[in-house]
Amino acid sequence: MWLVLSETLWLTLAGIAAGVPLALWAARYAKSDLFGISPADPVTIAGAVAALTGVAMLAGYVPAHRALRIDPVMAVRYE
Repeated sequence: MWLVLSETLWLTLAGIAAGVPLALWAARYAKSDLFGISPADPVTIAGAVAALTGVAMLAGYVPAHRALRIDPVMAVRYE
């Protein structure tokens, strides 16, 4: 389980590391469309990062949990 979740977490962190600077750069051009928040609002960015991380962990947990229920002998025999 930890193997799958750690890989999911690393991929998510890589996406966040690339996405946050790009989002801040692109927010300068969308400034006129943002009502009530600044383009670099830290609460909004932190909320988006937390939501993305939560959804990614859930997306990794579901298949990992399903794989844990399979008997390893049956999985090897199937291959």
